[in-house]
Amino acid sequence: VWSEELARLTYVWMVFLGAAVLVRDDGLIRVTVLVDRIGKGPARILRILTDIAILPFLAIITWGAWTNTVLNWKTFAPTVDWLRMGYVYLVIFLAGLAMLWYQLANIAELVRASFQRAARGPEGWQ
Repeated sequence: VWSEELARLTYVWMVFLGAAVLVRDDGLIRVTVLVDRIGKGPARILRILTDIAILPFLAIITWGAWTNTVLNWKTFAPTVDWLRMGYVYLVIFLAGLAMLWYQLANIAELVRASFQRAARGPEGWQ
C-alpha cells in the first residue's frame, strides 16, 4: 500500500519541479490567437504584460505552499510513517520560488530585447 502513496507524492515533486523547468525555458503552453493577429510591437508589449500578470499567481502559490509546509510539518503520510507531509508542500514552495525567479528573468530579458530592438531601428540598421 505504501508504494502507491510514495509514487503519488513523488509525482507531485516531479510535476512542480518540471513546471519550474518549463518556466525557465519559457515552454509553458500559450494561447496565441490575439498575438498572431497584431503587429510585432503590440505583441511584445502584450507578452510582457501577460508575463507580469503571472507573478501574483506565482506569489500566492508560493506563499500558500510555505503556509502548508509549516502547518503540515509534524503530520506524517498515512502509509509511509517516516515521510512528513511538509515535504510535499516544501517542493511546491521551492518550485514556486524558482518559477518566480525564472519569470522575473524572462520578463527582464523581454524588456532588454525590446529596448535593443528599439535602439537598432525598425529593420535592425545602425
